[in-house]
Order: sequence, then structure tokens, then C-alpha cells
Amino acid sequence: MSVFAARSLTLNDLGTYSIIISVYLLSLSVFISCVGEAQIIWNPKDLNNEVLRSNFGFSFYTTIFLFLLISLISIPLFLMPLNLMVLDLFFVSLTMLIIMMAQNYRYFFHSIDMPQDAAMSGLSLTIGTMMWLLFSPDFLNLNPAVEIFISFGAGGLLAIILSIHKAPMNFSLKNWYKLFLARIAFIRKAGILNFSIWASGNLHWIILGVYFNQGLLGIIRGCLTIISPMQNLERGFSNSFLTQLNKSPLSRIRKLFNIYFISISFIYLIVIIFWLLNSDIILKYTIGEKFLEYKVAISLLMFIPIFQSISAFVSLILKSFSIFIPQILVYTISPLLMFLLIYFNSNSMNPLNIVIGMLLIALMQSFLVYIYYRFFFISGIKSSD
Repeated sequence: MSVFAARSLTLNDLGTYSIIISVYLLSLSVFISCVGEAQIIWNPKDLNNEVLRSNFGFSFYTTIFLFLLISLISIPLFLMPLNLMVLDLFFVSLTMLIIMMAQNYRYFFHSIDMPQDAAMSGLSLTIGTMMWLLFSPDFLNLNPAVEIFISFGAGGLLAIILSIHKAPMNFSLKNWYKLFLARIAFIRKAGILNFSIWASGNLHWIILGVYFNQGLLGIIRGCLTIISPMQNLERGFSNSFLTQLNKSPLSRIRKLFNIYFISISFIYLIVIIFWLLNSDIILKYTIGEKFLEYKVAISLLMFIPIFQSISAFVSLILKSFSIFIPQILVYTISPLLMFLLIYFNSNSMNPLNIVIGMLLIALMQSFLVYIYYRFFFISGIKSSD
């Protein structure tokens, strides 16, 4: 979808699309921390277990609660300044809710060791999105960026329809309230952590697009589109890593981290080599030749997912032990540095300086989080043994 947007939209419309995507990622990051990953941590593996029905009912209502909360905050702060029509805002909000519900089912399948169903849910979302992009009717007269974004909602709706009969649910609001009170401490800490992670990667783009240079944001979004498959791979590895983490004894955590990090880094290096050898062809058949002049910036961006994978795996380890403060501190520093970077480079249409800054900040994040993991967390495990 992002490739289609980069090819078909003007740079300003691509900037609008980037802001919408950033708001969507806010909803998704808070959802994942408070609902998605929580299912993997709390769900039993027995499909007929009443606890599983209660947990999924809790996830269902919590998803709606988070959606309403995020919409009330993000629409007036981030989307209204774009001068979108009321109909545009309605479809953006509806799409975010549908996607969050679709992700609810995918995490449910991961939590009970049904990876095939989780993969089918993701595949149906992709197929539905592509079908809407190719054959959608053009009668709503929406903003071009919104028209592309709502195709994601069509894919999410297909995923929900194909998954809904496989997930048992307790619809009792009393059950939801009881579990909410029992889990409020985890939800609050996990929500703050994932908000800080989202802010470190997205809040500065919203500020750049809304208050400084929407065209420059469009350029950066187009460049980031090339590395989005690598970031999607990291999310898939993270889900698998968390599932294995919950099955592993303390003594195996370090080995598990090394296996996953070496595996994903090897894949990333193959992708980077392939990009360096075929960059012109890749750009021609993906986001378009208008991005050829930003080839060096894209090449530097390719290295960011390697550092992000370190931060992601370590954060999951610490989160599974209810350790949040180190990551929150690290991810709070990052947006402050990005604000400074954007402020001093917002008048230029060349993204290279910002990209170099992004690479250095990603390196700093991974280094600080890993230092805590290696010399405090792992050392603490060894001393307890």
C-alpha cells in the first residue's frame, strides 16, 4: 500500500498520507502493548478454556476503549490541521478500528500456538487491501491519501470475516471490568512504553508535516517505504520471539536472543546487498524513478532495522518481566533529538541530513537498551542462579 501511495501521490499528498499512517501506528502500538502482546502473555493454550473466552472478551472491549481514546486525542491534534473533510476523518477512524480488530484475531491465534491461522489472517488482510486498491469504486470523493489508506480497512474487514468464528469470546462487561482492574498496572506501564516507542519513531514526522514542510515529509515517507518490508519482518520475528520467550527458562533467554538477532541480521544483510546491486531497478518498479535522487539516503536507511531489532527483542524480554523504565527513558530521549534535527533541516528538500541523524539515533537506542540488558538484566539472572 505504501508503494502504491509513493508512486501515485504528489509529495504533499504523500506527506498527508504519512501523517495518517503515523496516527494509525499510534493506535496500533498502544493496542499491541495493551492487548496484542498481553494475549500472548496471559492466554492459556487450551482453546476450550473459559479463561481464554474471558481474555478475548477483555481484548475485544479494550480494543474499542483504546480506539475511542486515541481518536479523541489524535483527530483534533494531528488530523484536523490537515484540513481534511468530515467524511475523510470518519473513514480514517473507521479504518483504524477495523485494523485493530483484525490484529486482535491475529494475536489471538499467536497466543494459542495457531501460527497457520495467524498467517492466514495476515494474508487475507493483504489480499483484501490489494483487491480494494485495484478495484475500489471512486464515488466517495475523498482526499487521495485517505482513499489509499481505507483500502487497509477493506483488507482488515476480510480478515475479521474469515477469523471471527474461530475465536470464543465472553461478552460480559462485568468480566471485562474485573480483568481491567486486575491488569491496569501492566496496561498503564506497557501503554506508556509503547507510546514512547511510537513517539520516538513517528511524533516528529507529524510535527514536520503539520507545522514545517509537508513536501519533505513526503520525500522521507517515500524513502522509508523501501525499508518497510524489513520492518514488517522484524514485527513477525518479534511475535515469534515473544511466543518462544514465554516457553523458555531464564537460563535460555540469552541464547534465544542471540539466535533471533543473528537470524534476522543475516536476512537484513542479504537484502542490503541485493539493494546495493539493484537499487535503480528496485526504485523503478516500486516507488518510482522520482526517488532516484534520494538513493544514498535510502541506502543509509537500510541499516536502521538492524539496530531496531536489537531494541525490539530486548524490550520484549524486559517487558515480559514487567521492567519498563529503562526503555521509556531511552525512547523519550529520541524524539527530543529528532525535533532538533527537523528544526534545523526543515527548510531543505534534501532528506540526507535527517536520515543520517535517524541512523545515529537508532544506533544510540539499541546501544543503551542493550547495555542495560547485558550488564544489569543478564547479570542479575546469573547472580540469582
